[in-house]
Amino acid sequence: MASLDLSRPFRRRDARAAGMTDRQLARQIRLGRDLYVGRGVPLTPELRARAVLMHAPPGAVVSDRTAAAIWGGVVPGSSRVHLILPSGRMRRPGVIGRTAAAHD
Repeated sequence: MASLDLSRPFRRRDARAAGMTDRQLARQIRLGRDLYVGRGVPLTPELRARAVLMHAPPGAVVSDRTAAAIWGGVVPGSSRVHLILPSGRMRRPGVIGRTAAAHD
């Protein structure tokens, strides 16, 4: 199998390009639609954020509780990922996306 870092989020096409079969892919952790990570990898806030950003529009950034958790802050536990989007909306299960308000 070609090189595929299973400790980082990846898409099905990445797995297939690395030679992973559908059966092998089915044994990995499915993070969302077309997002996977290797079996046994801890599902940290940073890992979840990296996965969501793979489907987010360019310019999106991690925010709110997710950013605080990544930086070691004490926040209520949540599996949702908070993002600030440059424009538009992002509707995915487990994602709270909002646009940034213009500041003067």
